Amino acid sequence: MNLSKCTCQKGKTEVNKMENNYFWALLVMALMVGGVFGAMAFPRSVVEEVSVDKIVYKDVVKEVPVDRIVKEEVLISHLDKSVEDFLKAAEDEEDEAGNDVDVLECNNSSYEWDEVSFKVEDEYLVEYFDDDKYEVNFTVDLKYKQDDIARCKESWNVLVEYEEDEDTEVSVTLLE
Repeated sequence: MNLSKCTCQKGKTEVNKMENNYFWALLVMALMVGGVFGAMAFPRSVVEEVSVDKIVYKDVVKEVPVDRIVKEEVLISHLDKSVEDFLKAAEDEEDEAGNDVDVLECNNSSYEWDEVSFKVEDEYLVEYFDDDKYEVNFTVDLKYKQDDIARCKESWNVLVEYEEDEDTEVSVTLLE
C-alpha cells in the first residue's frame, strides 16, 4: 500500500507541474500578444505631416524710450569732430587720405583761411554702416572776405567718412 500511495502522489505532482508549466507559458504568450496589439492600437507618438505653402516673416517694431540728452550728446560729438576734421582738411587743402579739399576759391578768386568765416547748418546726418564705419553729412556756409569786405558766399555739402584703422576722408560738394 505504501507503494501505490507514493505512485499516486507522484503522478499528481507531475500532472500539476505540467499544468503549471502550460499555465505560465500560456500566460506569457497572452501578455506578448496583448502587448503587440496594445502597441499597435495605442502608439506612443503621433506623427502628422503638414504642408506649408509659404512662410511669412514679420518685422516686429518695438519702441523703446531713450533719454534724448544722451542721444544728442553722441550726435553732437560726431558733428563737432566732423566739423573739426573738415576745417583741418580745408586749411591743409587735403584730408588725411590725401584727397583734395579745395574750398578756398570763390568766383575765381583765391582766399587764405584767415579770410574765411563759416556757419554750420543745424541739420546733419550720421549714418552707421557697422561698428567700425560711419559717415557724417552736413552743410556749411562759407563767407569769403578781403580787407574785411565780404566778397563771396558759398554753401558746401560736406561728407566725412570714418573707418577704424583708416584715414578720415572728407568730401566737399558745392551747392548751387
